[in-house]
Order: sequence, then structure tokens, then C-alpha cells
Amino acid sequence: MPWFPGYLVLRYAPALVRTGERFSAADPWNGGQQTQFVIEVYKMAPKGWDSATVNRNMKLLGDDLCNIRSSADGKSRRLPESLVELWHTKRVATEALPHLLHRLQPSLRRSDYSPILHHRRFEWAGIIVALVCLGIMIFCRTVIPDDGTGARAIGTFGFGFAAFASLILFAALARHRRSRRRNQMQWILANLSPSAYHPQNTREPEATSLQQTQASSDDSTRLIAECEKLMAEWLRDNGCPCRFPRFRATVERETDIFGASMGTWEQQHLMMLFDRKLKLVEIKRVAGKREGRCPRCGAAIRRWEAEPRRDQIMDHMRVVPNLGIADIGAPLDGQLPRCFSFFGVADAKTLRDADLQYPRLSLDAWIAWMKVRQPTN
Repeated sequence: MPWFPGYLVLRYAPALVRTGERFSAADPWNGGQQTQFVIEVYKMAPKGWDSATVNRNMKLLGDDLCNIRSSADGKSRRLPESLVELWHTKRVATEALPHLLHRLQPSLRRSDYSPILHHRRFEWAGIIVALVCLGIMIFCRTVIPDDGTGARAIGTFGFGFAAFASLILFAALARHRRSRRRNQMQWILANLSPSAYHPQNTREPEATSLQQTQASSDDSTRLIAECEKLMAEWLRDNGCPCRFPRFRATVERETDIFGASMGTWEQQHLMMLFDRKLKLVEIKRVAGKREGRCPRCGAAIRRWEAEPRRDQIMDHMRVVPNLGIADIGAPLDGQLPRCFSFFGVADAKTLRDADLQYPRLSLDAWIAWMKVRQPTN
């Protein structure tokens, strides 16, 4: 990826560089009929370049842009970056792409398609504009005579302010667009059918029989609905998930002891549900992390994202309970269990070691364990 892509200033157009996976899925643009689709990969290249020139210069042409083409109508449809990110990180299945894209299309903007999650092109643009403005400011300060008309002062102040403003504006624009993409990703995972999850997300190396593998698959399709019910259980009677030690331990689970960034799907989904159901108050940013208080119980919440590699974003959460409000959930009481296997930036052996560190429960047993409350007198 070049540090500043040329297609920001030159007349570029998408050029097909290869076709990828072929798959069959319902075509929502053509009455839901079962249709063959193909993944197409494009690069932004100068208009007029032939395919041979594009192939020779692919490393200079930036990120891949992904389309899906339907054999029913022959149309090629661009995937927004949020959907490409979830697909590349295997959080949605290839077969779910047409349905997801169809659902997203009414709300998509032109800017949603260009890659920005893992790049700093807007920040670089702000730096370049700021340097140009600073150069003009120095020129005004040193060359324009101070003849009493105020021209030198106006030029110096004006271009100095422009340099500062360009840094702020470009950084704010980049932050807004990345936030929009991450909100789209959260909406996809939280509101669409569980069948959108990629089968690899429920990798279960411990399963040794067809029955065990089938049970794991069935659990994965129920995860979203069961977590919604679990959150409703915690919130009833003016309750709060922060007052359940087992919720706190699950969302805070870290795997740095294995030397890799990993997590489980129930852990990531609980964090996403918390963000959706409970909007933090007294929010501030400290060292790149979002800090605030739970609107229900006043617990101190810290949320942040880590990017261990270009195609992986991991959510993290810390909950410091309000000491003035008692817990209503049962204590951890032993090892912290898991419901699904670990995924993340690690080799197969490290993932297996993490799986062995935490005992596995079935979805029903894990939900029951998470619901347990303190005994009442």
C-alpha cells in the first residue's frame, strides 16, 4: 500500500485483476432465487491502463476492492469496507454476502466503499496540507515587509491557523468514517440472522464425533438470541450486567499470557450487546481508550479496540464496579468457562492451548451459569 494513494488526486477507475471464490446463494435482487455468484477483485488504476500494465503495478495500486457478480442478471455489486472487513476476518460467511449487502445498500454512502480502517491516508493528507500552509506562513513572515498595512500579520496568522485547522479537520474526518464503518459492523453482527456467521467462527477442535460437531453448529445459531435473553435477564428489576461478577470476568478475559490477541465469540458479543443496550455517560478519552460510567449502576467502564494485525480488530472492556452498590450475581467461584473456541491472531497450537486453559460448557450450561444470582435471605 503506497503511503499516499494516487487515486486521491488522479483520474482513476476500478480495474478487474482477478476473480475469486464461486458460491451459490439466494439472490435478493432477483426474487430470492438460488443463484451462482463470483467474487471479483478490483484495483484502482489510472484510466487507460490495460490489464498487463495493471498486473505489473498491482503493489502500487493500493488495497483490493471486492465485488460480487450474480449470474442471474450479470451485475457486479461493490461490497462496502465494513462488510469486506467482516468477511476477511471470517466473521460472516461468503454465502451471506448477497443478503447482507442487499440489507445495507439503502443506507450506504459513496465513501463507505474506500478502504480506511487500516490506513492513515486522511492523516497524511492533513500533514501535507499543514506543511504547505506552514511553508507559506514562513514565506509571509520572512519576505513580506512590515509596512504597517498588516499584510504580513494577516498572512502569517491566516496560514498558521489553516495549518492547524487542516490537521484537526482531516483527523476528524478519518475518525468519523472509521466510526461509521465500525457501527455498520456492529449493526450487521447484532441485528442480522445468525446464519450470517462464518462456520469457522465455531471451530471446535475438541469435537470428535459428528454429533458433537452438529451440536456446536446448533449452538452457534442460537448464540445471538440467547445472549439477548441473558442481557434482558440482567436488566430486569433495575438490574445491571455490571453487577454480575461472571459478566465482568467474561468480558475482561485476556489471553496475553499466551503471547497472542485472542477472544471467544460469546465474549465479543456480550461487549457489543452492552454497547447497544447501555449508553455510557460522563464519557472521556484517555490514551486512546473510551472511558465513562454505566448509566444504571455507575460502574467505571473502559472500552477500546486493538488491531493486532491489518485484518483483525479485537474489542476489549474493563468494568470497575461501583463499591456503593452490591453485586446481585453469583461470584466466579472457580475457573472461568467458555462456550466457544478461541479465535484471533495465533497459530493452531496457541489456540488449542487457550481452549485447554478454560473449561468448555455447552451453550445452555453456560447461559445457566451466567444467570446465577446471589442467594437471597
